[in-house]
Amino acid sequence: MSDNPTGENLIARLQLALSELRVEAGAAAAALVESGSASDPYATVQVARDGRLVDIVFTDRILMATPPTVSESVMALYGQARAIVQGAHGPSAVTAAAAPSGPTPRLPNGDRFLTALRDADRTGTDALLAASPFPRLTVGPGFDELMRARFAAQAAVVSEAQAELALIRTAATSDTVEVETGAAGGLLAVRIRSGGPRSGSEKLRQAFLDTLAEATAAARSEAARILAEHGLPDSGRF
Repeated sequence: MSDNPTGENLIARLQLALSELRVEAGAAAAALVESGSASDPYATVQVARDGRLVDIVFTDRILMATPPTVSESVMALYGQARAIVQGAHGPSAVTAAAAPSGPTPRLPNGDRFLTALRDADRTGTDALLAASPFPRLTVGPGFDELMRARFAAQAAVVSEAQAELALIRTAATSDTVEVETGAAGGLLAVRIRSGGPRSGSEKLRQAFLDTLAEATAAARSEAARILAEHGLPDSGRF
């Protein structure tokens, strides 16, 4: 490949840089499926690092507990388990887990550019262009301004969609439990109904998981609708 600042050359080098980011992102995503758990006399709650409740196991002590006590127990354990798994994966741990397993072609001054690319939402496109190791594309006047305008327009759309996603709350109810979740399936509230503890630990566990799945599916559908309305791709995280 020549070093002439042609459009094809620039696109190829950008694709090379982005392929490295995708490798790192894929490895980081794999690391995120790890989970943390917390226990008390009433239950053990297991939570994925992205906030999804993975499992819950009640003890026989719930037969002697009131519905509010069981509800408060679940919410407290959910918060503790989420804090544990997030704390176990600080920046250094995530960086180590995200390291590509094989050699990746390097760009000249590529680390600086990749850092700027990752921080583009925060630092802006001027900083990204300044860090770029690529020659400016000479396809006519105003190219950089056009790219900045496109970045700004996309950032505005994403920001608006994120604000709408943050408002999502979906609920589902069974005979023994009521659950509310957010856009990504994170547990927002749980209420054990009067017959919940008396139904026994295994039946309450299954009712809880079934109701949570129903509420999560509803939240997922609402999030997909919002993303589609804004013309954004659905990554499956919501």
